[in-house]
Amino acid sequence: MSYVKPQDVICPKKHVSNVEVLYDGKEGNCAIARLLWDGQERIGVRYNGTTKNPKGYPLCRGATPCWTLVDDEAVKALSAYKIGVLPKID
Repeated sequence: MSYVKPQDVICPKKHVSNVEVLYDGKEGNCAIARLLWDGQERIGVRYNGTTKNPKGYPLCRGATPCWTLVDDEAVKALSAYKIGVLPKID
């Protein structure tokens, strides 16, 4: 296995449930998911691993693949940029 599939990352188990992968960039790239964090819908991101480092980043306690949350305001800004509401930087 070259990397842990993002749909298999359910850590930290105490907080994360209902992971729906929105984007899987495959080996060595990022993954984005909609998930429930303490019952609230959030966006999570992580970097998929490689053959040399299959767990990717971040890791919980240095050993278990986990998600990190994208701040809600950052999600709004990225969405606005994508639909063209925010100008692109030249």
